Amino acid sequence: MIRRSFYNNGRTCRVTFRYCPEHPVASMHLVSSHDGWSTSARPMARRKDGCYSTSLVVPSGSRVQFRYLVDNEIWINDAEADEFVDNNYGETDGVIVT
Repeated sequence: MIRRSFYNNGRTCRVTFRYCPEHPVASMHLVSSHDGWSTSARPMARRKDGCYSTSLVVPSGSRVQFRYLVDNEIWINDAEADEFVDNNYGETDGVIVT
């Protein structure tokens, strides 16, 4: 699930990313262009229901490419991304538009 909340007279958007893995995992991170593609900058918090979530705040009108990194080795796209673009590794990244 990807949820957007606008505030500051619509100039800012909080994007909440929530992902529920099919199997138990040790860790999940949101890796995005917003954080310079750092694989450690934005860990996702595990919730009681086994899902993981995190949020980021961006200016309205932003385009952020992202993927989830599971257990520091498996890359996952979120089917709820607004669109998908090819990346430099022969795969695709999700894109969220605010």
